[in-house]
Amino acid sequence: MATSTEQINALIAGYTDLKAYFEGARDDLNTAKNNLPALLRQVVYVDEANGLPGNSGSSAEPFATIDDAISAFKDGQAVEIRLLTNATFGKRHWRYGMQIRLAGYDLGAGTFVNRSVTLAGAAVNQVTSVPGINMSGSGMVSFLNVDLSLSQAVLDGQHFVSSGFLAMSFDGCAIDGGAAGDSALLHQYAGAFALGIRSTTFSNMDGRWVYGFAAGAPLTADACGGIIDPAITN
Repeated sequence: MATSTEQINALIAGYTDLKAYFEGARDDLNTAKNNLPALLRQVVYVDEANGLPGNSGSSAEPFATIDDAISAFKDGQAVEIRLLTNATFGKRHWRYGMQIRLAGYDLGAGTFVNRSVTLAGAAVNQVTSVPGINMSGSGMVSFLNVDLSLSQAVLDGQHFVSSGFLAMSFDGCAIDGGAAGDSALLHQYAGAFALGIRSTTFSNMDGRWVYGFAAGAPLTADACGGIIDPAITN
C-alpha cells in the first residue's frame, strides 16, 4: 500500500513533536537533578551588621541572627547557615530531626572563611538556661570554619543536648571554653551522640566537653553514651 505525501508529512510532524516533548522532559529532569542539593539542604545567610528582622535569608536579604535563621525552618529540615559576619547564638531551640550546619563565609569571594560565634550568657527565652539546641529524634549540628566561644555564665547548663541521637562535627574550627563559665558543650540527656573533630583547635575546655563529667575524666562510649573521634578527656 502506497504512503501518501500527506501521511509522510504527518509522521514527520508527529516525530518532531515527540522529540520536542522528550527533550523538554530531559531538560526538566536535568534541572531537578541540579536543584536537588538545594532541596535537600537549603542555604541561607546571616549578617549581624546588615541583616534585618523579617528578611528572607537570601544573600541579598540575610537574616539578622543565627536564631532567626534556625527559627525559619521546620523540624526535619536541613539548612546550611552561612555567616557573613561574626555572630551570637542567643536562644535555646528545641528541634526534632533537623540537620543544621553553621559555616563562616565570604560572599564577595565565594569562599568559606572563619567567623566567630559566641554562645551568649543566658538564653533570651529561658534565663535559667544557656543558648543552644535540644535535639530530639536523629539530628545533626555541624560547624565549618567557625571559631566557637562557649558561654561565660555560671548556670551549670548544656549548649547542645541529645534527646535522641545527635551528631556533631567541627571542621576547620577553634573551640574556646573561656576563663569563666561552667556550661558544657554536650549533654547526653535521653539518647546518644557522636562528636567528630577535624582540623580544629581547642582551649580552656577542661570539664566542659560533656555534662556531668569532671575535668580529665575519660569520655568512653560506655561512660558518656557517645562516640568521640579523636578520643579526648573531659
